[in-house]
Amino acid sequence: MILPLKEEEWENTALILSQVKLFSGISNNKDALYAIAQTTGFKSYEEGQCILEEGQKGETLFILIEGQVSIYKKTLDGDNYKVAILSSKNYPVFGETALFERETRSASVCCDTKAQCLTLSKRNFHAFAQENPQWALPIYENICKDLIHRVRGLNHDLSLLHRALAREIKGQ
Repeated sequence: MILPLKEEEWENTALILSQVKLFSGISNNKDALYAIAQTTGFKSYEEGQCILEEGQKGETLFILIEGQVSIYKKTLDGDNYKVAILSSKNYPVFGETALFERETRSASVCCDTKAQCLTLSKRNFHAFAQENPQWALPIYENICKDLIHRVRGLNHDLSLLHRALAREIKGQ
């Protein structure tokens, strides 16, 4: 169960948010950070517990504030393979596309250790954005930049796979 933050936790949460890359466009604005902190929730997870499951619908973004998680994708045969490990050191964000759409999760995120996350629901973020468009725009820009970076990486990976496949076919 995601717990809402208590008023006395907002200031500490704002300090954490100032260090999250997603919020870098407002990291020097205490009022903006305090406003977004008021919209977040908190949840603890046990080692081995999955925070997100590939294929499930989701409407929440997560910020890892303690612990370590691994990101898994399913192969065509249904096997899981690890694609990344995230540590709370840099307060990584995952599940951010849930702020835009209510589609299924594209990967699973499971705890390698006990973990704690701040959460931000689509509903709460949209209310924040409507009330504070000047603060929401830099956040949307950062999400877009991150997604563009990922698409470029995927394009590069596809080019490498295409080259390898073409060489394999020519070699036969």
